[in-house]
Formats: sequence, C-alpha cells, structure tokens
Amino acid sequence: MRLLSFLDLVEECLSLQAPSLVSGATIRHADYAIGRARMTLDGGDTLSLHTCALPGRKLCLRVRVADGEGMRQSDRTIYGDEASFNWRSSAESVAHAWMGLRGGRARNAAQA
Repeated sequence: MRLLSFLDLVEECLSLQAPSLVSGATIRHADYAIGRARMTLDGGDTLSLHTCALPGRKLCLRVRVADGEGMRQSDRTIYGDEASFNWRSSAESVAHAWMGLRGGRARNAAQA
C-alpha cells in the first residue's frame, strides 16, 4: 500500500461518514524517501503517516490524527502486509478516530 493510496482511502471513508469534513481544499504531501505523508483538510485537521518495512515483508504504518487546533490527537499503529491485509478496514478505523476527535471538540465547545 502506497502512502497516498492510503490517504485516498481515508478521505473516501471520511467523505462517506462526514461529507462536509472533506468538502473544502485538501493538501497532501508525501516524501517516499523517508516514508512519510501528510493530509491537511480545509479546517486544519491533519493526518500524518510514517511507514517502515519490518522483517518478513510486513509493513508498519504509524498514524497520527490531530484536530486543527492542536488540542486533540489520536495515535495508532497498523501492522500488515501487501498481499492479504484489509487496508480499507484500517482506513475506516482511522476515519472513525478522526470523527471521534471532531465529536470531542464539538462536545467541549457545547460544555463551555
């Protein structure tokens, strides 16, 4: 799985769960030499990826989702392989975590 392909999957999952979240401009950057990629949505929310190869042709993908205010973030690690891993399921999980951050921000604003 290429970094930008995974970002595409996450964006697709977000567009199904919350179309307004991805309706604005999306900025992407990838540096394959160091195995990093980043997607920033119009509101400043970001998804950062860092990948590395593990022994046995396994992949490790570190994911950080952060809200635009830099107040909340969610980190996770995804382990898989190119042949049999369900990348869509992982992208849905990342999108769900992202929506959880946004929901938490909305709850905090309502409590203030």
